[in-house]
Amino acid sequence: MRTQSPGSSYLALPHGTGPHPGVVVVHEASGLNDNIRDICGRFAAEGYAALGVDLFEGRNRAVCRVLETELTAAGVPHDLKVYPGAKHAFFNDQWRSFHPDAAADSWQRVLAFFAEHVRRSPTRPT
Repeated sequence: MRTQSPGSSYLALPHGTGPHPGVVVVHEASGLNDNIRDICGRFAAEGYAALGVDLFEGRNRAVCRVLETELTAAGVPHDLKVYPGAKHAFFNDQWRSFHPDAAADSWQRVLAFFAEHVRRSPTRPT
């Protein structure tokens, strides 16, 4: 895996030459931290170019709250699931709010979603 830190972001790239399918990793309330960098690395290990962005760097936190609404309105495929009993930052295995069942399920859902919507072979003009 190769990493770069362009601006206030973190980019993790898989080994080998690209192009690679890409994903953007949106952080929790703590901003771009070691946990988000670790998640980017996990995606890179799965073959994705993963960019962790710092939405709090000169941006309004409200951006995160309208994301689901805007994706729906734009017709962008997405998957949103609320895990009862899981608190904010449930995926962060470095915090006490870590919820192993929700984290494991969400990781599998993300990989399945990416396999269907991100890794598809692009349609090439003939």
